[in-house]
Amino acid sequence: MIGMGLLLITMPIVSAADTQRSNYIHIENVTMTFDGSDVNVTVKYKLDLFAKIYMLLFGPKVVEPKLEGIFANFENAEIKNISQDSAEIFAVNVLINEGETYRISPHKLGQEVDILIIVFPDNHTITFDDINTVPSITYSY
Repeated sequence: MIGMGLLLITMPIVSAADTQRSNYIHIENVTMTFDGSDVNVTVKYKLDLFAKIYMLLFGPKVVEPKLEGIFANFENAEIKNISQDSAEIFAVNVLINEGETYRISPHKLGQEVDILIIVFPDNHTITFDDINTVPSITYSY
């Protein structure tokens, strides 16, 4: 009972930590796969022990605010699925198609990401390491 109380008290404090470096969730990989102007985002992460226990007890909604914070700068981002080690997110109007050029405006992420992979509709892929912003990208195909 005391352990449960301690867990309930410490998790909100951990959640309020600096958005660039979280104490309970480590974002290992973000893959952005475009379908037209919309994007399907797969986020792979590791949770610390307390966050895993908290998630087991209260469900995946406990990490939802952190995931929403990471993608807050994306238009109409919606979390589709959350598990112990990954999440699926969908956002609209992220990619702009200008003739034979794709353009992505910069989007600040709410946390450092180890690897960011961007997959354009023609399957051209760009990879970034240790990044906290989706950079401005112009890609001609």
